[in-house]
Amino acid sequence: MSQATRPVAASPESQQLIDLCFDVAEGKLDAYPQLENAVSTRQDQLTKASDDFFASVESQSAEFQKKYKLEVDLIGKYFESYDSALEQILKFKADPKKELLEESAHMLAFCSNGMPAAMSSYEQRLLSDGPHRYPLINVFINLGKALRDKRTSVEAWVGTCKQYDVFYTEALREVNASKKQDAAGVPERRKALENIVKALQEMQKFTPTTSGAKFEEIIQELADGHRDLDEAVAAYNREITNGPTGAPAINIILNTAEGVLAKQFQPRLLRDLCTAQIEQTQQGIKEMQAVVKAPHESTVIQEETPKALEAMEGIEEALLAIVAYCDAQGSEEEVRAALRDLQELTKEMLDSKSSLDTHAENYGKVLCPHCQAPNAPNLKSCVKCNRMLPQMTGSDVYGQGASSFQALEGDAADSSRDGVVTTTMKEVFDANEAFLTDKMALEDFLAVMDDYLEKTEDAKKNLSKYHAPPVPPEATEEERAKAQEFIDLCAEALELLGQGVEECEYGLQCMRDGAADDDRDKMTEGQRFFYEGSQKMWQVRRVDEALQKYIHADDGSVPEQEDSTDLA
Repeated sequence: MSQATRPVAASPESQQLIDLCFDVAEGKLDAYPQLENAVSTRQDQLTKASDDFFASVESQSAEFQKKYKLEVDLIGKYFESYDSALEQILKFKADPKKELLEESAHMLAFCSNGMPAAMSSYEQRLLSDGPHRYPLINVFINLGKALRDKRTSVEAWVGTCKQYDVFYTEALREVNASKKQDAAGVPERRKALENIVKALQEMQKFTPTTSGAKFEEIIQELADGHRDLDEAVAAYNREITNGPTGAPAINIILNTAEGVLAKQFQPRLLRDLCTAQIEQTQQGIKEMQAVVKAPHESTVIQEETPKALEAMEGIEEALLAIVAYCDAQGSEEEVRAALRDLQELTKEMLDSKSSLDTHAENYGKVLCPHCQAPNAPNLKSCVKCNRMLPQMTGSDVYGQGASSFQALEGDAADSSRDGVVTTTMKEVFDANEAFLTDKMALEDFLAVMDDYLEKTEDAKKNLSKYHAPPVPPEATEEERAKAQEFIDLCAEALELLGQGVEECEYGLQCMRDGAADDDRDKMTEGQRFFYEGSQKMWQVRRVDEALQKYIHADDGSVPEQEDSTDLA
């Protein structure tokens, strides 16, 4: 392989290794000892650089490490690949194949050029933290201060300015080449991009001696340009997403379809939009099917989720019909019918979603039994009518109780309270909050969920011992009628208790799986099911005394009180 094909590295140290690799590969074997020594030196340098970098990362908080995980992992891969290339060079002595050296040389060049870019991305993310709404403005504010304080080089400053200058110059070129010069927001977008490019080019002239006032002036012009760009893009988006439905993505499809039918756009554009929307719709259908199959006490969920699912399935069919038309497998009449269906079904789906969203806002709240206003769990009185709310026992705030599910029901005459929060519920939701805010490690959170899942499984087994006894044969007709009322009540309570246990178990498993898979939506779903199940068991608590009187009534005794709702 000729000298001309040698890759170029970003550093002289890496370039030396690359040149030596090719010298040896081309037959200059007497250069190999020099290559070995250079590799050994580079390994020491690499180990120190890697150790220092990861030590600095590991000294930061868990939140910091999670936030910058992608950037840190990429840097780690470059370190690993560079080290692997060095190790492969050393294998040449035992297995003298020039291909090993050439592969190693190309990998060294790749890592040498990729590492600075990865480091730059990482450092820019660090610099992007700040008070300004635009992360890029924070980057230049922080980097500019470092330049004036001589904590960074002029080369780093100019390189960053040029990097974004190239990006925005290309964006300006695309706008100038657009066929929609008169569309809403396009002239404003062009002007904003011109101002941004002008500011970046002016900033490339800055040095450590440039005044702070000059920095502030030009960086403010850069910020103003981004604000104007946002407004211009928003104006354009409002125009292209405006349509008959409340779903911008569907409106874009409807508008694009009209353009295709009018021969203004190529069908491929419409097909790509529909294909992407089909994937999202299919995922939504899958999630909605799980919700529909699960038991719900809520009338809103029982009624609206099947409607939403049916509408989403119809949307999928309409989108498939549009794709078929784009593939020349459908008529214009068929695609227009599909577009009408898409429009109407989207409205139906959004109507159901609105009802479900309103209902979901009340999840995890204590409902006032007097005015039905939702309240935060930690409030003692209603924010609307100021009357006493149901409170939980077994906590530091409300005193200690005998049962993890017992709640203060207020006056005996008041039997309308629901939407309570128990100590056990609070423990589960507090664990969720701690995990989601990085205050609890994953293994600790999973341990909490496993503990409650085990308790729930035990509770399911214990349910078999509860049953409503037959009416005593010697009972009078009046006693029989009264007893039957209690028996019916017990049977309903047992059924409700079983449903509550199942929903709690499903909710706990969702929370556990969501944490393990880093799926916050699944964790939220689990919290909702756990809440619903707990409310069912709370209702059972209200008839618990009557239930205990009839359990094992054949021996006339009342067993030791087992709080069936402790499993919550």
